[in-house]
Amino acid sequence: MRDSRELRTSYAGLAAVSAEPLRESAHRALIAVHLHEANYGEAVRQYERCRTMLREELGISPSPRLRDLLRADVDRHPAVAELRDFPAHASLRH
Repeated sequence: MRDSRELRTSYAGLAAVSAEPLRESAHRALIAVHLHEANYGEAVRQYERCRTMLREELGISPSPRLRDLLRADVDRHPAVAELRDFPAHASLRH
């Protein structure tokens, strides 16, 4: 069960993404929360939402900093090896 600090952090991340959906740092904060909670699938889905929005709205890709945040955590945890086959994971490669 989540403690109140984790819930507040999650809600803050969601609010930041809602307020400024094109701000990569907001997505990065929310992804970091998901990773901290070992919610790897949701972290990858949030990355994909960010990647798609940046590509469609601005014609750019996520920064190396955002890609590396997710890649480092996926590489560090053998329990998420199945994410290597997750369709969204392929987009972590430039």
